[in-house]
Amino acid sequence: MRYLHTPFKHCWRFFTSIKLAIVLIAVIAAVSIVGTVIEPAHGRPEHNIGILSSLVGAWAAPYLYQALDAMGFMDNMYRSWWFITLLLLFALNLLICSLDRLPRVLKIIRTSPSPLPASRFATDPRKKELLLAGSPEQAVEQVAATMRRAGFFPTRTPGPEAGEYQLVAQRGGYSRLGSYLIHLSILIILAGALVGELFGFRAGVDIPEGSATDVVYTRYGEEIPLGFTVRCDNFQVSFYDQTDIPRAYESTLTVIEEGGAGTSRVIDVNTPLKHRGITFYQSSYGLVPNAIEHSVFIFRITPVDGQPVEKQFRFGDHFAIPGTDLVALIDDFSPALGMDRDGNLVTYAQQMNNPSVLLLFFTRDGEWYDSQWLMQRRPDSWRLRDGHTVEFVDLWGMQYTGLQVKKDPGIWIVYTGFMMLCIGLGVAFWVSHIRVWVRVQAAGSRRVKVTFCGTTNNNPPGLLRLLEKMAAVAKQPAAARP
Repeated sequence: MRYLHTPFKHCWRFFTSIKLAIVLIAVIAAVSIVGTVIEPAHGRPEHNIGILSSLVGAWAAPYLYQALDAMGFMDNMYRSWWFITLLLLFALNLLICSLDRLPRVLKIIRTSPSPLPASRFATDPRKKELLLAGSPEQAVEQVAATMRRAGFFPTRTPGPEAGEYQLVAQRGGYSRLGSYLIHLSILIILAGALVGELFGFRAGVDIPEGSATDVVYTRYGEEIPLGFTVRCDNFQVSFYDQTDIPRAYESTLTVIEEGGAGTSRVIDVNTPLKHRGITFYQSSYGLVPNAIEHSVFIFRITPVDGQPVEKQFRFGDHFAIPGTDLVALIDDFSPALGMDRDGNLVTYAQQMNNPSVLLLFFTRDGEWYDSQWLMQRRPDSWRLRDGHTVEFVDLWGMQYTGLQVKKDPGIWIVYTGFMMLCIGLGVAFWVSHIRVWVRVQAAGSRRVKVTFCGTTNNNPPGLLRLLEKMAAVAKQPAAARP
């Protein structure tokens, strides 16, 4: 960096500091933990003050709360200017550290190994020696063939001593770039996360059956327009037999564009709806308050000697039972009807665990005939005393579907970064830059001494096994080599 002016040089050195990277990582991790524990206030700070009181004491909690609120912890901390600045500083630190060290690494990769002095061969603890019959020239060809089989492309050079040859080669130099690929992938992941945070959203919305919406709401209360309308046409939940444990729940959604064209899709927990880069996930469900008068009761009526007929009515309606002189009145409803210990009928939950409707039956002359609770999950409750069947199919409009809504334009950038990260980790930890030197020198009449040694930036035991294998192969006769 000699060519740089002093102020810029100092700034460059500051951002190449490993200590700076450690401090930034620690700060980002710490504030992320706080941002995860602290919930959005929404005008109700008592919960967060209670958490802070358990950490720093009741006297300091309000002051710490005010400080955290000013820093954006009670809003969306991850979009605050200072948190984004921390990420940018970390990215800049990582980038400059990589650029500062990359030229030296590239020089190491591009530079061919030079012959070693005899003292280096003598002191190398991993050296492997053997004696071969023949001339030095024959031994050189024999060893070179062995090295080529091991993935090296040796260069023959005269050794520093008379009558000596050296074969030098290297492989896996690109493995030194694995760490830089990891650094680049981290930068790409950060970029994708920032794109998703700044230009995407995570929100939710509850849509009653038959209703529609063109906006969703973040956890911070922000209203986000969708640019199109989503309507819930139907919601259905099924349970495991004889339990109130949901087995599956699904919604029929229709997406309506501005021109009126719509497409419908059934979604469940594992099958979301995707439209224009926005994904709708099935998240929850529940009862719509005070919706009974606007909901539609659906019955399937089957006379003893007739065909089933499906009918729809509202709460308080009268309807005739086909094939009979009976008239039914929808008198009461329970979302979850059961019996207590005394045998009394009670509503035991405010979810549609066992939807039930009470029908009062009269003759066409207005005389009282009977009353009966029809339970949606109890087919034995559908049969009337004269053999006719009134099946309670559904109560449409009584439930809402809870959707999680997500838009993340940076998700594919993040995926790309993770794939590069996996490749970089594989290159950095499973590939080694190996340099091998082989010294060939005469050792008497028709005898040649061959010495193998090498260096590696990773996995020294693997280098030792490689040298042993090459020495063993080189010692074999040409016809017996693999």
